[in-house]
Amino acid sequence: MEKLDLQEFRALKQEILNFEEKQNSDEYIYDEEEEERFFERYKEIIKILSEHDLSDIDFEEWRGMTLIVNKENPIDFSKTNANLDFSIIKYSSEFNDFDNLPNFKNCKIKNFDFEQYQYIPKMFDENFIKENDSHFLSNSVSEDIAYKFYRGEISLTDIVKNPEVARKISISNIEYKIRPFYTKLGREELCKLDCQFIEFPKDSYFSYWYKFIESRSDINTAKEVMQVLYQFARDGFLKKR
Repeated sequence: MEKLDLQEFRALKQEILNFEEKQNSDEYIYDEEEEERFFERYKEIIKILSEHDLSDIDFEEWRGMTLIVNKENPIDFSKTNANLDFSIIKYSSEFNDFDNLPNFKNCKIKNFDFEQYQYIPKMFDENFIKENDSHFLSNSVSEDIAYKFYRGEISLTDIVKNPEVARKISISNIEYKIRPFYTKLGREELCKLDCQFIEFPKDSYFSYWYKFIESRSDINTAKEVMQVLYQFARDGFLKKR
């Protein structure tokens, strides 16, 4: 594959930066046709990049570059050998669209934020997965649990029943209603919560529970959380009698 000249890369990147700067200016007035023209050009730029060897383009050259991934703009950099540092790249993908995530196989990747970005194993090559083993499940985990893990749908029951999941979960892997507990307690303490009790009530209870627990600086462990929640349950039961 032909290597992309550094100056050409800089020119393509500058096209994107110039439009973004224009969009962010106080004088900018939204123009739908102009936005559409830019997005079409943006897709052309991504296509050019994906069809060249980018191995000579240093990580730092990508600073400020925007990578937008969606159905209309799938990104396949698997043949580019690109050097991508996600701490200096603006990256976004369509929420919950796991069918159109990018292909970064064979790229050299730094600082991929697993808690912020959606991801699945097929985005990456084996070396990257091995280097970041704590964010990927082994083949011994069932497909159903793996599906939920990468889509942020893991429940407390799933955690309790799957030791590997318990070791590897981060906030992006668990279902939304228990994420506040993860934020408050962290991984280890979250895994100690009474899953049968936590998953029993309707979702409306979680907001009330969490607001109270968050306001208490003296509650920092699973045991302390459960003591409070058990008391809530007892008080509610007594009021009904």
